[in-house]
Amino acid sequence: IGSPAMNLLQLPIVEGGIKWGNTVIKVAATTLKKTKAKTVTVGVRPENLVVTPKSGIEVAVDLVEELGADGFIYGASKIGSESVDVVARVESNSAPKSGSKIFLKPSGGILHLFDVESGERLN
Repeated sequence: IGSPAMNLLQLPIVEGGIKWGNTVIKVAATTLKKTKAKTVTVGVRPENLVVTPKSGIEVAVDLVEELGADGFIYGASKIGSESVDVVARVESNSAPKSGSKIFLKPSGGILHLFDVESGERLN
């Protein structure tokens, strides 16, 4: 059993980077200039997301799967007008409860950016 697949989120390009919920993740202008679109597809693995107090994308937790020391949070986030499934890996002893609302941000800037039209990797 491996970890769940990468989260793929279509996020708007804003001044200084990409809009990640209620915050901006810094991305080099040279990277973002590789696309003509106003959004990018952002890929982030479940193990590269962290729960934050109130910063990031808001996620409604549907299910918490506890697997020993690790747990996986399965939930949904509203991005624009769409509901998008999100999976994050957490330590089991700090896992939120099903039905709760949490905020998630990428840790350590580990993101994969793709052009929404061509699918080409930008970074």
